[in-house]
Amino acid sequence: MQPIKSTVITRTLALTLLFYGASFQPAQADDNTNATPSIPHDMQQTLQIPTDLRMRFLAHMRQNFGLVSDLQSLLAAGDFEQAADVAENKLGLKAMNGGSNPISPNTAQVSDTTAFPRITPNMHAQMLPYMPSGMQAIAKNMHQAASHFAEVSRAAAATKDYPAALSALSAMTSQCVACHAQYTTEPQR
Repeated sequence: MQPIKSTVITRTLALTLLFYGASFQPAQADDNTNATPSIPHDMQQTLQIPTDLRMRFLAHMRQNFGLVSDLQSLLAAGDFEQAADVAENKLGLKAMNGGSNPISPNTAQVSDTTAFPRITPNMHAQMLPYMPSGMQAIAKNMHQAASHFAEVSRAAAATKDYPAALSALSAMTSQCVACHAQYTTEPQR
């Protein structure tokens, strides 16, 4: 089991660096940029979003980051069923359609309304006017991948098929990486 825990720790560190090291920083953008995860930060497309909505959106992204951490912890503990429930109800297609998306234990600071504005259930509908079609496609792919992870995790519960579950989790988080590499936000002027 040591290699699996090592993989989970490695992924956690990589996601931490991704989200807190480079994501959502103001950047200059060229609207015609065809960015990939290897594109430098200053090549990201900058989205101008009204300040209040942007703050809720950033809190929502931090919440999602905490949920990914929860999934990794649940897999490390061998709790495939709970990982499936979290993925489907908080990150999957159900969540995209306004389903259950409470604050996760790893992101309790987000629920402190003195630090972050309230995360609303209809975040996706509010953000759509500010999201380019490429970002919308990545978001939809991430939610679909989260639902797929839930299916794979449920199937892996009986067999403890860690590679299958981790592969499905990796497919989901690769959508996060693609979006954070391509896009950044700043307050609307």
